[in-house]
Amino acid sequence: MEPNSTQAPIDSTTPDNSQNTAPVKLNSARLVTFMFVLIILLLGTSAFLFYQNSQLKNQIAGTQ
Repeated sequence: MEPNSTQAPIDSTTPDNSQNTAPVKLNSARLVTFMFVLIILLLGTSAFLFYQNSQLKNQIAGTQ
């Protein structure tokens, strides 16, 4: 018995782009902008969490 092939026939008119795919490169200006925004967001988040933590410590210290 021969195994049944479930593959569709290859269409020769469709180009094979698997070899021609170039990786997406960010230019340096976009990369610097992205890193700057990321750092600002991280610093803002850290400052907010530090502030919230200090407020909570003050509330706990005031109730005792």
